[in-house]
Amino acid sequence: MAKIKRGVSFYSYQQAQFFGMRWKDMVKELHDNLHCDGVEIINESTIPRYPFGTEEFFYDWDETMARYNMVPTVSNVFFDTLQFRDHVMSYEEGINRLKYDIRTAARMGFHMVRCLGSLPFEIYKGAVPEAEKYDVQIGRELHVPEGMYSPLAEELIEYVDKTGCPYLKIVVDMSCFEIATPQPNIDYAIRNADEDDKKIIELKRISLICPMTSLWLAWKKTWALVRTRPSGSCTASAIRSLPHSRKTSCTSYRI
Repeated sequence: MAKIKRGVSFYSYQQAQFFGMRWKDMVKELHDNLHCDGVEIINESTIPRYPFGTEEFFYDWDETMARYNMVPTVSNVFFDTLQFRDHVMSYEEGINRLKYDIRTAARMGFHMVRCLGSLPFEIYKGAVPEAEKYDVQIGRELHVPEGMYSPLAEELIEYVDKTGCPYLKIVVDMSCFEIATPQPNIDYAIRNADEDDKKIIELKRISLICPMTSLWLAWKKTWALVRTRPSGSCTASAIRSLPHSRKTSCTSYRI
């Protein structure tokens, strides 16, 4: 069995970055204080003027990785489907964007891009030739409420079984191993629900011995009742508005 090494995502430094921490500071922190060598980035918040990274930035990135002996592991792709402001990104535009992200990731030394689980699977498939050309895997992130037993996982596994494609992977979030809905999330749902919905939420509350499949179903039923706000970069409305988009369990929310 291969030895598992530790890496840290720049996602963990969102608040610090908001208050001025630069990506170089994050790399130094990982090396000096956390003593790890794996680096995962959020491409649109790490690459200046994303998506059009400059050669100056790429040179700076290479030099910093070498200076601290760090290893690029995963480039996170979030897809701002409303970036054009006058229309929702189409499938063709989405595929081209993912291809561009793959080329950028390869230039920075990454061998995987991780996409949101809610991204329509047609976009994943459309970018496979570019992934093969640059030897960069495309990972589909799965986490609560979707989880490892959701249709999002099943369609990828079925496609890989059928085609033998080695460039489509699943990235499992640690939330998939939860055995119950976190109490703060239940409290949040109750605070933001009316009286009738509060009663339903209480009825849908999950016990601590609930299996993961029931957890997934209960999350779906619970959050359907709550006035949540869509994730900032890949909105539920945007995903639903993409041409021919399947209106299945393909939206992710955060609180």
